[in-house]
Amino acid sequence: MGFRYTVTGLAATRPVTGYVMNLSDGRVVVEMEGESRAIEDFVTAIQDRMSGYIRETHIDRRPASGAHTGFRVRYE
Repeated sequence: MGFRYTVTGLAATRPVTGYVMNLSDGRVVVEMEGESRAIEDFVTAIQDRMSGYIRETHIDRRPASGAHTGFRVRYE
């Protein structure tokens, strides 16, 4: 299973909303909203499950927008 679909599956078992999307340069963006503890758990789960595919992680914390319902793969 690919990175995006694995992340979507991990999100399905957590109280988070947002999306995962491939960028044209090969990077992947995961935008998520939820309680701090749920976000931390989700990020840890992604890092644990996909460690062989992650070279660098950048976390940018911002106030939640409330724009997301559910978690999905986004195609640009």
